Amino acid sequence: MANPVVPMPQSLAEVEQLVIQLYEPGSPKIVAAIQEHLQTLQRSTNGWQMADVLLGSQDPKVRFFGALTFTVKLNLDWDTLDTENAQLLLSRLVTWLIRLVCQDEGPLVLKKMCSTLATYFLRPTASWPQCIRHLICSFCKGEAVPEDSLEQYPQTSDLMQNLNVPQMMAMFWFAESLSDEVQKADIGNLHQYVLPCRANR
Repeated sequence: MANPVVPMPQSLAEVEQLVIQLYEPGSPKIVAAIQEHLQTLQRSTNGWQMADVLLGSQDPKVRFFGALTFTVKLNLDWDTLDTENAQLLLSRLVTWLIRLVCQDEGPLVLKKMCSTLATYFLRPTASWPQCIRHLICSFCKGEAVPEDSLEQYPQTSDLMQNLNVPQMMAMFWFAESLSDEVQKADIGNLHQYVLPCRANR
């Protein structure tokens, strides 16, 4: 019997349908073919843009795949980003986390988004020394704030009192993801990654 043919999607709408199909029961051969197509798209130069579009989907499975795609791109293509683009990417990721929390996103997608941010933190040469404070200030502002503006905000302990429950949960999941990723990372000096993450001020 011939292997099932799954055509390569030609539009983002078709990519969404393929992601939805991936999580539905089906032939293992079809699932494998879908995975191969989606992984090819994730690795492509358009993967960054695809992740953005998928995170805006109405389907939580597709949004999860969008967050996952950002993680894949961080692991594969980090070295292609210069300092400016790395900072722009961080702003995009923080913006997405804030937006998803405001939309009452479920734990599945939020945890994956927090894991993606933890992956960013651990990329070689990544500069995000006040990650916890940066996220808290951004939540309080309602948008991703510039890292060089953090000194303009009140003390972190005061800001935390203004966070609502979903925002607090997101902060907890980020800290948990960061801890998990640090423990899994093959690093010689663990304190280099843990200490800069403290909530300054």
